[in-house]
Amino acid sequence: RVVGPRDGLGRLCGRPPANAFFGLLRRWHNRRALEPDGPWSNLTLVLAHATEAHLFITDLSQSPFNVGVRIELADFDQAEVAELNARYGSPLDAGDVARLYAITQGQPYLTRRALDAVLMQGLELDEVEAQAAQPDGPFGDHLRRVLAAVRQDAGVEAEVSRLLAGETAENCPMRARLNAGGLLDRSGRFRVPAYEAYLRA
Repeated sequence: RVVGPRDGLGRLCGRPPANAFFGLLRRWHNRRALEPDGPWSNLTLVLAHATEAHLFITDLSQSPFNVGVRIELADFDQAEVAELNARYGSPLDAGDVARLYAITQGQPYLTRRALDAVLMQGLELDEVEAQAAQPDGPFGDHLRRVLAAVRQDAGVEAEVSRLLAGETAENCPMRARLNAGGLLDRSGRFRVPAYEAYLRA
């Protein structure tokens, strides 16, 4: 059985029982490896999660997200954003698709939210762009979640403050965590312009 956001996994991140629950999953994984002939060998865990789950895990030795086989989905490229736009009935022309890609950098959830705002809320792409980093804009729920994850850990918050001050990420493990959490791209810059703008405000 796959546990997903509707089952509460996404809502569990950042709450008091999360560490105990994720530690339990990690323990099950470890028991399976340590007792290959035992009943745990019949257990297979599949966790699907958003990248920011990594920001909520404070004890990496108890994390179920850094063991096993990891299948990482890449952000959309511009052609895939164009394909998603076509699946939405092409509310954006080719020039606007390029602008949408610049706004979201192909981040799948934000790209979909932007298209939802255009198609279902009747927003113009200019309005989506202007409201991208606003708490009540089309990305507001996601940005608040990212902020909560950053504020939960003093080390993460300090590293983000250094990045906002224009410094490069000095702490390699923390930079790796921010990258795994989806806040930074592989070059160490904020993955989406709205992240930097929202966290700076």
